[in-house]
Amino acid sequence: MASSSRLFLVLQATLLALVTLLVNTRSFAAAQFRFNMGGGGGGFGGGHHHRQQRRPPPAEPGRDFYKILGVKRNAKEPDIKRAYKKLAMKYHPDKNPDDPEGASAKFQDVAAAYEVLSDEDKRRVYDQGGEEGVKQQTAQENAGAGQGNPFGGGFGGGGQRFHFRSGGGPGGDPFRMFEEMFGGGGGGGFGQQQRQQQHQQPSEPMYEKKSGVANLREDKFPDANAKHIWMVEFYTPWCGHCKNLKPEYVALARELQGYAKVGAVDCTDEERLCEEHGIKGYPTLKLFYEGGSVPYEGGRTMRDMKEFVLGHIPGTSLYNVRQPKSVASVVAEAAKKKTNMAAIYLTESESASAIGRAVSFQLRKDLAFGESRGAKVGAGVAAKLGVNVLPQLVVLCDGDVNRRAFLVDNVKGKKPDPSKFSPERMISFLQRYSDPKQKACASVKAEEVVKPRLPLDVDFAKLRVKELREMLEAQEVDVRGLTEKPEFVTRLEALRAAQKASPHIEL
Repeated sequence: MASSSRLFLVLQATLLALVTLLVNTRSFAAAQFRFNMGGGGGGFGGGHHHRQQRRPPPAEPGRDFYKILGVKRNAKEPDIKRAYKKLAMKYHPDKNPDDPEGASAKFQDVAAAYEVLSDEDKRRVYDQGGEEGVKQQTAQENAGAGQGNPFGGGFGGGGQRFHFRSGGGPGGDPFRMFEEMFGGGGGGGFGQQQRQQQHQQPSEPMYEKKSGVANLREDKFPDANAKHIWMVEFYTPWCGHCKNLKPEYVALARELQGYAKVGAVDCTDEERLCEEHGIKGYPTLKLFYEGGSVPYEGGRTMRDMKEFVLGHIPGTSLYNVRQPKSVASVVAEAAKKKTNMAAIYLTESESASAIGRAVSFQLRKDLAFGESRGAKVGAGVAAKLGVNVLPQLVVLCDGDVNRRAFLVDNVKGKKPDPSKFSPERMISFLQRYSDPKQKACASVKAEEVVKPRLPLDVDFAKLRVKELREMLEAQEVDVRGLTEKPEFVTRLEALRAAQKASPHIEL
């Protein structure tokens, strides 16, 4: 009996120890599960209920980011970026005033898709677990960093939207991503209030017809055969910096009338054209001529931009007429043109003029254009062409120096009106003579140029060499072989004596 009692006590103690061990083990497992799951509840209930608590909720299918961007699952980063830029501009609420809410939803989806697919790590997670997998991965990262719940806002609010890095961390918005992709949005990006104001107002063209800025499209974009040089701005209507530039750009168009054309391209409408020209941000300014382009990186004032454009007008079609014999070079070039017409612009300026370069470039296919610079240097040229006033523009019909037409009255002592020497007026004048339909040259009769006579009462020996040289050049005398003053004096005295005998003799 005593032996049986002792056996019973041993069995009872063993059973109690086993029960205690089992309870402790399950308590530890429960605590570990709560720690891993972030839970804070009490103990477990029944066994079946315990297994349901451990099973995660079924994953939601989420959005198809590849379908949203319209790219294949093996698309490369440039393809993804290109698709985002195209769709983001298409669905930007400012471009859809008739349906801003619908456009905004698509705009957010496009941004979400790009945020994930452009990130190598997030894209890998997305390919394995979809949008829900990315959200869970981000939740774990944020929890580990002590950031709490990462799904409180983002692109649409609630747990169905995913936070992206655009804007510098959780809670970034698609508009800031858009600005970072395309360039500044006005000194700090769109604020919420600014966006609301923009969404309430329909977008309007940046440049009206009366502004003087041409709205360019792909089929009207200047190519290698363009007559003018073009300053072109690439912009988007939402870009704050573009809006700030507008007054200066309109002023530039007014200042460059006749010198160059000023245009603009709306990249929300002309995505392919802007991509073709490598536009990365807005506004981007480029100068186009003869099939090439020069980027503008200077100040955003009218004065800075004007200086840049005028400085880049090609001078390859402008001939420097320094001496009377240089006229023959212009006439020879005119013979290569269908019109066989030459024109020479005589100016008091001693440097190549922007007017001369602009006119010669625009009429490069129609005529040969020369420029004589400086009243003293060009005295011989003026004498050869019978020019009595400066500035003056002379047309040589059929390349004949005796068949001349003048832009302004060629009356000695009469000061020409400077306003008549704008590029537009000069081109209009020259086109009247170069256009065979207008037949202006048909009415120009030959008139021999009478050289000015040398004064009879001047002692050439008392003049400076510079003055002597100018007098000889005015008589179309080649002075390159003359070096000493006595040589100039001797030549002038001989010429004066010859003029007494015959007023038209040339030496």
